[in-house]
Amino acid sequence: MVLEWSVTAGINVMQAEDEATDNQLVNRPEKSLSIDADRTFERWQVGFTLRATDHRYGDEYNTERVPGYGVVDVRAGYQFTERLEAQLKLNNIFDNEYSTRYNYNADGFNTFMTLTYTL
Repeated sequence: MVLEWSVTAGINVMQAEDEATDNQLVNRPEKSLSIDADRTFERWQVGFTLRATDHRYGDEYNTERVPGYGVVDVRAGYQFTERLEAQLKLNNIFDNEYSTRYNYNADGFNTFMTLTYTL
């Protein structure tokens, strides 16, 4: 807990190389980072996720470079009763254009709203 926030972070650093060619393995960035932070205020929950990744290559010859990226998502929820909860998620809030694979664009800014009833 950091100032009543629940924080989770993950860092991945690797040298994923083909031993025969010394090329970076396909779709494996050398560095990536993920941070999640959440906090509850009585019936409200708020949080955010930051994801960042280094460049990667989309082919075994390392000619199709996929740029690195950073994305921020935010979320808020409200607990109406023990069984009923609503959540709103705003993904990629800065509407970054990025790809997770060569020639495959990821979603821009988007929203999701969920209503959950637990039996």
